[in-house]
Amino acid sequence: MSIRSHGSALLAVYRSSHESSHTDSTRRKGTKPTAADRSRSADQQVQRGRRRLNQIIESAIKLFSKRGYHLTSVKDIADAGGVSAGLIYQYVKDKQDLLFVSLQRIVELNRRRMPSAIASVENPLEQLISAYRAYCEVIAENREAVLLTYRETNSLDREYRDRLKRMELETNELISGCLRAAVDAGYIVPVNIELTTYQLVMMAHTWALKHWRLGELMDHQTYMWESLLIMLPGILTQSGQTVLSQLLPVSEVKEPLAVD
Repeated sequence: MSIRSHGSALLAVYRSSHESSHTDSTRRKGTKPTAADRSRSADQQVQRGRRRLNQIIESAIKLFSKRGYHLTSVKDIADAGGVSAGLIYQYVKDKQDLLFVSLQRIVELNRRRMPSAIASVENPLEQLISAYRAYCEVIAENREAVLLTYRETNSLDREYRDRLKRMELETNELISGCLRAAVDAGYIVPVNIELTTYQLVMMAHTWALKHWRLGELMDHQTYMWESLLIMLPGILTQSGQTVLSQLLPVSEVKEPLAVD
């Protein structure tokens, strides 16, 4: 079950519980709830449920990361999150499902943030940089979850692993689409799109994987630009070099980019 499916189930559970409590309340007051009242209260209940689910996921990520998947129980996660194990089972069917939902979080965040980042600018090269920046932001905010993904993905059954792989490819396609557009617009030379996409993805992941050292050297915004400046100049055309020079923050303009 995906987070979206969990969200749909969540919506049903909380609307049901809300309608019951709201009806009791309005009966006591002697008034009948309006459609607007029901809609507003249902939305509030759904948001509360989503916050609770996020709380459960955060506790799961912390304990899976600290103790390992196999040594952590649902009860451990419930205790750490200040909820009952029964409540957790309203969202997931078992511990493996909870691990899957936890690992899925990064993909879902990228799915939400990257399209809006891409849509916020028009130049294809700037879209690529905006997509990479959004990706890096998600990684920087969820370093523990990134490490957990590398460490515990193999603890999932094959069906779950295959679903994560498909979701990864869908997210990668957001970057690949930007690369194709930049090539078509003449900002990037013809390249192997999927290989270049994975180079960008792995550069972003490196912030989490090697944060113990990189975090001592720079903040994640500096890392984002520094990593781009290692990779992009070698594949940019003259037009692309010009656009990149215009996009660089002042702190990164150490010397003019070489333009053939």
